[in-house]
Amino acid sequence: MSGDGAAGSKKQILSSRIRVLDRVDGEKGPSRCRNLGADAARGEFLLFLDSDDLLAPTCLAERLEAAETEPDFDLWVFPAGTFVETPGDSEQLWGIMDLPRNDAERFAGGDAPWHTSSPVWRKSAFRNLGGFNERILYGDDADLHLRALLASLRIRQFPDRAADIFVRRSDEARITNTLDDTLLHSRRVRLKEGNRLLREPEVPLPLREIWEGQHIVEAEFLLFRDQGCADIESVLSLWRDAYSPSPLRRLIVISYVQFALLTRNRAYLLLRLARRLAIAVLPRAYFP
Repeated sequence: MSGDGAAGSKKQILSSRIRVLDRVDGEKGPSRCRNLGADAARGEFLLFLDSDDLLAPTCLAERLEAAETEPDFDLWVFPAGTFVETPGDSEQLWGIMDLPRNDAERFAGGDAPWHTSSPVWRKSAFRNLGGFNERILYGDDADLHLRALLASLRIRQFPDRAADIFVRRSDEARITNTLDDTLLHSRRVRLKEGNRLLREPEVPLPLREIWEGQHIVEAEFLLFRDQGCADIESVLSLWRDAYSPSPLRRLIVISYVQFALLTRNRAYLLLRLARRLAIAVLPRAYFP
């Protein structure tokens, strides 16, 4: 998928097997690009690769073999590694697949067990799920995988395989490692979309509680941002509107946050003490 740099991209990857699509609709965001690529794909299977990540030379062949050998699934999930400059300069995996644990709860709680590029998707299953949510710029992959789990798609995981995709870890500015207004807005959109998805009656209660707790997690994330007060209030407003907490719980959360804002730069030990008290009286999901 290409935007303004389409001509340069075509020169770099010119091949009869590769098509570069020129963006003409003006819509922004990775989810839009991925959905357009999926719509244009001619094969039965899909794999999404970000422009700064890399595939192992055998990745496509081995994943396709796995999908064809075990065809009774909708997506096949493989481990992802990380790198800084070249594959092999980091031994850290991107997420850990741990089959005894609840994957839906991990995605909802911010502990994603696999990466955007970890699955090979059956194209029909991806389409039936509705693809990526184009309103979400941050956490779009976690949203998609969570919806796949809630829809009971047939998922085959290969936790013992060697990593065959490598995700770049660097300090270069991007939406996911900055605190600019775009990121903060995107994180609130993610909360709103998650509320719509996870407040349905059929969603298991533990999963709904974990997602409710993400609002408090987000409020804490914003505590040390200089201009964070308005953003924190916006997040807590989402929490109050979506979950209607009891007056006592609301009072405890607001009191803790206000005290944290007062002491964050002047009396950090008092802030830690206040946090311990909040953990003792509020649901565990608020402090994962």
